[in-house]
Amino acid sequence: MVKVLVADENLETNLGCCNYLANDKELNISNVFNGLNVINKYYEDNPNVLVINSDFKDKNCTEIINDLSSSSQERNNCNIILTIDRIDKIIDFEYMSKIYRLFNAPVDYRKIKG
Repeated sequence: MVKVLVADENLETNLGCCNYLANDKELNISNVFNGLNVINKYYEDNPNVLVINSDFKDKNCTEIINDLSSSSQERNNCNIILTIDRIDKIIDFEYMSKIYRLFNAPVDYRKIKG
């Protein structure tokens, strides 16, 4: 069973991604709707994959990824799929190795599973 955490504050996008991924019975899916709760939920669920959107109003996704990368064990765990809403968004990651894939939104969810 592969555990997936979906983090997106847009309710429709978040639930759309979860509903699509739920078609795969090998996935155990949980979600979170704000940036402040992503890190706690990540450590609570210990997901194999984190699908995270770049735009949170309450916490910058760069901070989230860097916070998750603060331990040496997590830094080497390349398990983040990042979606970016705007092509002009400049993101400076201290720990780029944690990001497995990057997609421009809107995302075709079929590519996430591929």
